[in-house]
Amino acid sequence: MNEITQETVEAINSSIQAGEVIERYTGQRPINNAYLCPFHKDKRPSLTAKGKMWQCWACGAKGDTIGFAMQFFSIRFQDAVIRISSDFGVSIPSLRGKQEPEDEEALWNRIERECKRKNREQLREALDQKIKDLNEVHRTRMRSGAPDEELAEIAEELDWLIAELDSI
Repeated sequence: MNEITQETVEAINSSIQAGEVIERYTGQRPINNAYLCPFHKDKRPSLTAKGKMWQCWACGAKGDTIGFAMQFFSIRFQDAVIRISSDFGVSIPSLRGKQEPEDEEALWNRIERECKRKNREQLREALDQKIKDLNEVHRTRMRSGAPDEELAEIAEELDWLIAELDSI
């Protein structure tokens, strides 16, 4: 039996990029820095990955490397950590003596809470950057006299991104 520590989770997050996990588990290579999302019928690549974070801009699925494995294989957090550790060669230290079930559960809860907190922070940063970039695109397209329909589509996407940011 193995113990999953915060150090193991941090090793995964610091050494394995989301794109690597997506490519390994889906068998895809990126097309214009995007992948076909495995979580819905995707006709055009809509899932992007940057660092340890990924997001589908069509269906809204998002998370980190561990979250991708959880969702892709429909497995629990600890099973995803073990799977990624095994597949990518990240070692999990052996148990250091017996632990009571309550202690193990408390450990899982603490690790999961910390990962969710870090994921939220990184997702907020990524969304904030996407909003800034899209605002610049909107301003540029306005100055160049883009059709109202195109500007409305960009504005709609901006509204959606802002709502997503507010919900995190």
